[in-house]
Amino acid sequence: MAALALFGGIGLSEQKAKETLKNEALSGLLAQAIQQAQDICGSTLDKATGTLLYNAATRLKDQRRLGFLVNYIANKGVSSDLQLNASLDYIKNHPVDPIDTEDFERECGIGVVVTPEQIEEVVEATISKYRNQIMLDRYRFNMGLLMGEARNELKWADGKIIKNEVDLQVLNLLGPKTEADLEKKAKAPKQKAATETTEDKKESEVNGELHIAFERLVGAGSARGGESTNNVPPATATATAPPLMIPSVSLQPTQVSVPNFPADESKGFHTVPITSTIYIEQSDFREVTEKGYKRLTLEQSVGLRHAGYVISVQRVLRNKNGKLVELEATCRKSDMAEKPKAFIHWVSNPLMCELRLYERLFLHKSPEDPSEVPGGFLSDINPNSLVVLGDAMLDVSVRTAKPFDKFQFERVGYFSLDPDSTEQKLVFNRTVMLREDPGKI
Repeated sequence: MAALALFGGIGLSEQKAKETLKNEALSGLLAQAIQQAQDICGSTLDKATGTLLYNAATRLKDQRRLGFLVNYIANKGVSSDLQLNASLDYIKNHPVDPIDTEDFERECGIGVVVTPEQIEEVVEATISKYRNQIMLDRYRFNMGLLMGEARNELKWADGKIIKNEVDLQVLNLLGPKTEADLEKKAKAPKQKAATETTEDKKESEVNGELHIAFERLVGAGSARGGESTNNVPPATATATAPPLMIPSVSLQPTQVSVPNFPADESKGFHTVPITSTIYIEQSDFREVTEKGYKRLTLEQSVGLRHAGYVISVQRVLRNKNGKLVELEATCRKSDMAEKPKAFIHWVSNPLMCELRLYERLFLHKSPEDPSEVPGGFLSDINPNSLVVLGDAMLDVSVRTAKPFDKFQFERVGYFSLDPDSTEQKLVFNRTVMLREDPGKI
């Protein structure tokens, strides 16, 4: 059926496409939106555009304005959920034609793209503004103030990305929480600023040649089971996807000590190996150094979190198709190298695993409400409610995990081990995304 193929072409699963076809009104609107977008962009639409088109067709109550909104989506003026939500609200609140396009574009952030580098730069400036007070109050400082000011500067940035960046930069500034930080007192005692230290330094070569290859990774810290409460989240593991591989010619294999709970080191530590090959996240490397980008480039070194090493890229290696597959780099102990601008996650000797990333099942808060979803709740199912990463990597410390053990994978979310796991491959289900409260599981 042509309509089935049309809907599949924007990323809908066969089941979701068939369910959509059952709703004649919705399927007609969606087909109209797709065809209009194809007239502008060509016959092939990327999945992100397809998702925005689907959401616009299902959520826009004034169907007369669908073509107006689709034009902005197809031309990448509306490229995020924030912009789409603002556009839908604007159209709802301005029912009289014609729409003031200048006002619409200004109010809905049309064409605005916020890069990770911009977020990193704004958060850094905000933290710098309050640095003295943060150093004095440490984790008792009102981090919401940092979030609020960053959001004011970057109205169209994803809030969860801003929060993650604030958390990361504060952690790099202060180090892990101490027992004093966790004490419930009206006023926190003054704490000296935490400095970057080399953890578990081992006898090994100071310099090492490294290679880095792209894979899919979930990575470096490792994980321990933990209860999910507001004050005690599941133990943390660093998560990255997809990654880069780094083997070292002269770096001697050793063990690195990592806290089970970075916010509370009193809960113990575990060790992870660092061998002649490590993996980092692909997005943590760029060939060209851009303003605000602090991670690994050909001209810029980074530290390996918890490992006590700094790496520097020497050469880029590509396959026969020209795809970047590996990097050669050098490795130095952090106490013998200039302090890097950033510390990144990594794994070594990793386990292959499958991650099942669950999103919200429905697009609306009240899918059963006919005023919100005229086509019924089945027409409101989120086509991206499940994404499976079948070739992720995780550090070996979770090898003995049991079904339903809970973990936090850094930069990914909170996970539980699925009973589908085998000795050959572990399977983890994401139970809570980072932007949600893990205490509400």
